[in-house]
Amino acid sequence: MSQEYPLVLANIEEEGKFIQLYPKFCAALPAIVELTNRVTQQPSFEDPDPDRGLANALILELAILTFEDFDEVVLLCADGHPRGGLKILRGMFERSVTLFEIDQHPEKAKRFYGYQHLDRFKIAMRFEEECPGRLPKEKLEEIRANRDAVKDDYMRSCKSCGYRTPSGSWMESDIVEVAARLGLGGNILLHAYYDALHETHPKMGAIRLRLRQRGDASQADTGAGSVSTAHFLLLENVRAMIERFRMKELEELYQRCKREYREAWPAKVGDA
Repeated sequence: MSQEYPLVLANIEEEGKFIQLYPKFCAALPAIVELTNRVTQQPSFEDPDPDRGLANALILELAILTFEDFDEVVLLCADGHPRGGLKILRGMFERSVTLFEIDQHPEKAKRFYGYQHLDRFKIAMRFEEECPGRLPKEKLEEIRANRDAVKDDYMRSCKSCGYRTPSGSWMESDIVEVAARLGLGGNILLHAYYDALHETHPKMGAIRLRLRQRGDASQADTGAGSVSTAHFLLLENVRAMIERFRMKELEELYQRCKREYREAWPAKVGDA
């Protein structure tokens, strides 16, 4: 039996349901917008320590990306696409972990920045394989030279034999371990990382979920988990920026947003 899936660019009915379900969250949005706008307009990157200067710039840009993620999670969930919001949440979670790690260890900013050369080399090699000669030889050699200059910084040694292999990441530990160390374990990790894994990769979990939802409307995902987690991560990112850049003038607005978070999600995530 065929089933039609009409393209809907905006679902007013779903948006109305979302507002009715989560009125306190919706009422909190104006303060969130004000807070994120102000926190991104004020930081100063200047620092006599080059590692801290680079860390400052990266933290600001990562924060801006997570604020964009928050907007996208909310828009998708409010429009009736909660699993789409969860897909975005996975990236927001990993960017937040990266932001916190660089904030706490500014000397690692250089590792994060330098790893782009390995990524670019990998893409260039694939492009050259698929489209030989399309990439100018001089550009390819430049990309290779940049990779060669940093590749030894991203090797791991076997604890037993000492054999060195590429690490596969700028992080020296698995992102799950890093997240747990930073206090982003528990329900946050389970939802934003592992649950989202079923949506960002081809997994049977995503199929089973949809089969259950088709057979039982009460199983429908309203988006509360993704929106509340995104809300929590956004406020944690803002807190890190306020503390790092000493923006005391935003403390009152931040505390208001924290209170509104707790009122909106009394049973979700944890304390922001």
